[in-house]
This record gives sequence, structure tokens and C-alpha cells, in this order.
Amino acid sequence: MSEVHTPVQSAPVSDARRMGFFPRVFQPLGVMAAVRGEGIIYAWMRQLSRDYTGGYWEFFDLTNGGFFVAPQRSSHLWVEVDGNGFAGYMAPETAGIVATLFALGQFCAEYQGQAAGDHFIVLYHALREFALDHAHAQQILAAID
Repeated sequence: MSEVHTPVQSAPVSDARRMGFFPRVFQPLGVMAAVRGEGIIYAWMRQLSRDYTGGYWEFFDLTNGGFFVAPQRSSHLWVEVDGNGFAGYMAPETAGIVATLFALGQFCAEYQGQAAGDHFIVLYHALREFALDHAHAQQILAAID
């Protein structure tokens, strides 16, 4: 008997729910951590892409309990990862997934051995599961490897 694979789906967060988005996903650390967490994701994008200059971001919930955020723009971003040699253009959603994964990885390391660390490990793996079925999965995996 074979298992049926159900891909993880994403859904944009409505304008009415945006204010509570980061406090919800960073809830084990409190409201101030939500502000820091949001900033860390944006900082990762600045580090990864010379094309990123700020702007409006879209927020997404995943059906497996994960999340990601992505800059809202019409053009691709040049993304370079110093640690592994990845370089290439990415769609905004794809780049957002990569930046979110790097930020979650940072939180996993910072809170290793604590309950909050376990929370971020679960979120990291939920987003990675979504990324595995993404149209640009190979590009995402190459960037985070």
C-alpha cells in the first residue's frame, strides 16, 4: 500500500490579519521578538540580494502550520549565498522562501536547547516541506545547501 503525498499549500494572509502575523509566528518569544524576527528576515534579504531595497512584503501561511514572507515586486532578484557559492535570479516568492529559511535557521541556532528553539525547528521544517514541492524547489535547495 502506498501513501498519498499531499503537497503543502500556501495562502496569503489577509490585510485584516497582517498585524497579528509576526506576533503569532514568534509567539514563544513575545511581541518584541516578533519585531526583531521580522527585521531579521528583511536583513537576510538585504544580505542575499543586492537588488532588494525594501518595500511591501506579502505574508503566507502554510497548511502544515508553517509560514513565509516574500517581497511584493514584479521583477526577479539576484540572489547570492556567500557560504555555498549559489548565485542566480529568483522570483520574489522564491527569494522570500530562502530569506525566511535563513532567518528561521538563525533562530534555531540562537535558541538551541530551549523550547523556543524547538518551535523554530518545527517552523523551519514546515517551510522546507513546502519548498520541496515548490515550482523552484531545486533553486531553493541549492541556495540553502
